[in-house]
Amino acid sequence: MFIFSWFLEFLRDSLLTTVDSWFAFLPFSIWTVTWEGFALWYAAKNRQTAWFVLCLLFPWGGVLPMLYLSLFKKDKNLAPDDVKSVWKD
Repeated sequence: MFIFSWFLEFLRDSLLTTVDSWFAFLPFSIWTVTWEGFALWYAAKNRQTAWFVLCLLFPWGGVLPMLYLSLFKKDKNLAPDDVKSVWKD
């Protein structure tokens, strides 16, 4: 709880005190929420509980969701034979 209250104080005192900071904060928030949404949706769809929880608890500016979506997301559209052929090459 301490970290959350510290973060809110940080936002109130330093980041959101000027109008100019909104121009940096708003696009970053939209970027993060977009990547989080895709990662959470794919993790839930593929029943990857560990990745769902990790992406939910540690947003990190969209880095973890991008890592998940690019490297660890299962593609259910591929048949098992196609998956084997991908790894043989």
